[in-house]
Amino acid sequence: MMSNQNTPVKIGLAGYGALGRVVANALLDSKQSYHQNYELVGISEIADTVLPVTKMDFETLALQCDLIIECLPSSQVGALLKCVKKAGKDMIMISGAALLIEPELYEMATSGQGRVMLPAGALAGLDGVWALKAAGADMIQSATITTTKHPHGLSAAPYVQNNQIDLKNLVAPKIIFEGTARDAAAAFPANVNVAATLSMAGLGPDKTRVRVCADPAAQYNSHEIEVIAKTTTIKCKIENRPDPANPKSSTQAAYSILAVLDKLSARLSVI
Repeated sequence: MMSNQNTPVKIGLAGYGALGRVVANALLDSKQSYHQNYELVGISEIADTVLPVTKMDFETLALQCDLIIECLPSSQVGALLKCVKKAGKDMIMISGAALLIEPELYEMATSGQGRVMLPAGALAGLDGVWALKAAGADMIQSATITTTKHPHGLSAAPYVQNNQIDLKNLVAPKIIFEGTARDAAAAFPANVNVAATLSMAGLGPDKTRVRVCADPAAQYNSHEIEVIAKTTTIKCKIENRPDPANPKSSTQAAYSILAVLDKLSARLSVI
């Protein structure tokens, strides 16, 4: 999707939480390069905002905008995706876990008109993983991601609540979950979008392994991937400061959305 100064791409933003605010502010900042290529024309958000942008429901957002950016809780992604696909529009989706929690959403995302693009989120190294996948279906032999967060960012997760895991009295790092990316998405829908994205860049949700670690001394949300292939081994670790407005998330995830916009409009880009 290319744009120029005369015909900016009309952007619709769904969600104005910690990530949505970063995206909106960048799009509205006339000093940013995004300002000349994109125009934020609509926002779908329950709470009141002070943005000079029209509030719209999902259906109107999809009909009136060229490109939809999703920054929602995973439980709301399905309703938005249905409207976007019906309108045949493109969508940048940060909540990759939603596609694993509800398989019908994955089928919807991979069919019909309009593209669904998953940013790297709070992760690094996906370009190398995708390159290995492109080399052949049997190239990648294993893929593992270990996510470590402070207990504050994990305490509300369904897996923690359902299994009554005591994180308040934790005094040392503890692995509280090990399983597939598909299982991790249901267990930690707000914490492991990166695991879902890694799985779709590589081996798939049922062959990608996930560990979730709670560390009371953690100052960062860290994600470490290890992907072993026939020709290459990728080991990559990224440490992100938790977003003050939402400790489950990292501002890096919002930056990755802006990076997609940059790549879509650039005449020369590193993909």
